[in-house]
Amino acid sequence: MVTIRVLPSERPNRAATARERVRRLIPAVAGIVSAHALMSMQRAFSDLPQPMYNSGMTGQKWIEELQKGHPVCFRRSMGMAQHVFRNLVRDLVRCGLSSSRLSTVF
Repeated sequence: MVTIRVLPSERPNRAATARERVRRLIPAVAGIVSAHALMSMQRAFSDLPQPMYNSGMTGQKWIEELQKGHPVCFRRSMGMAQHVFRNLVRDLVRCGLSSSRLSTVF
């Protein structure tokens, strides 16, 4: 076994060693802090409400789009199931409701 002796004047200073360790840790800590900040920002922006009623159609085209779409979307938009809406329109027509210049009966 070989033993190497270091003279006291060649030994590293404890304060210098601690400074060197801190200097090596700074980039790692900065990277962790940056990654955490990015993840927090991403989470904050992903929690923003997404527009639900973003169809470019209005009036009769919008109703037709809802009727062709998913039943849950129809229920959320109209507040009733599709068959209830169809029955309502049928009953309104039986009661004398008809299309006019500003409205359409389906």
